[in-house]
Amino acid sequence: MRPRLALLAAAAAALACDRPTSTTTPEPAPVADTPAAAAPATPTAPPSIWPADATRLEVSTTGDPTTPSARGSTCKAGAARHTLDVATRQLGWEACDRRLEQPQQLATGARTLTDAELAELFAALAALGRADAPACPADAAQLRLVVTTPAGARTYDDVQSTCPADGVDAHLTGVPSVLDLLHRLGYHAQAEADCAAGKPEACAAAGWHYHAIFHDEAAAIPLLDKACQGGDLLTCTEYALFDIEGDGKKKVAALERACDAKIAAACTVLGHVHDQGWWGLKPNKAQAKAAYARACAAGDADRCPAKKK
Repeated sequence: MRPRLALLAAAAAALACDRPTSTTTPEPAPVADTPAAAAPATPTAPPSIWPADATRLEVSTTGDPTTPSARGSTCKAGAARHTLDVATRQLGWEACDRRLEQPQQLATGARTLTDAELAELFAALAALGRADAPACPADAAQLRLVVTTPAGARTYDDVQSTCPADGVDAHLTGVPSVLDLLHRLGYHAQAEADCAAGKPEACAAAGWHYHAIFHDEAAAIPLLDKACQGGDLLTCTEYALFDIEGDGKKKVAALERACDAKIAAACTVLGHVHDQGWWGLKPNKAQAKAAYARACAAGDADRCPAKKK
């Protein structure tokens, strides 16, 4: 029996070796992630024209090239430069008034802006737009806007400025509106305050601003009248000419005062009044001739009789 048992044990051992063993199926090797498609690059937005960290603003104009400066002027008619220090809110200006046949003089000054005025200015700067290329009209002024930040200064010009635009970072639309706003908040606001304080030359400046810059004749006339009545006789001619529907006798009286002070333009206009019967007055050739003679004596060579040969 023992040999048979030995054979059975050997057979069992052989079957056991041939039987498959139970094992855990190995997990597949991890597959490397496929790189995702790269997102399209977002274009870099141009820097804001008026960033939150701006420290200084400068806006300037070379003046209207089509308006000649009167003889004796010390600056170009309409030229101006406005600067704002953001930290102190100080708005400074250098402005050359465009006056009727009068020498232009450079006016300078500064005032501190209120919260409301500063907010109005910042809103106007934020509304400025960008333009692709300058229009370069031949008869336009050159308008420049410079914004300074801790990173440096950026220079812009208005799309309607004269060219070439050397050293300009971008072209803008809307700079003239900002220029007018700065004039109103700076020089004009100070002129109106000084006029209210009894300074006739300030009334003249404020009146002229309304006429030449803001195109508001209704606001200009009473200020020019106040300047003339207050003793700024150079303004009497402007008052008389702009107040088209005003009292003719009052305007003639204003011209007479200025002509008596040897202001040639006033004498000349007075001659036209009497010669042509302006403002409802009857023509008077004798008075016209006398007024033209006074204009000649005051320096208006065009009113002098021609020299006999």
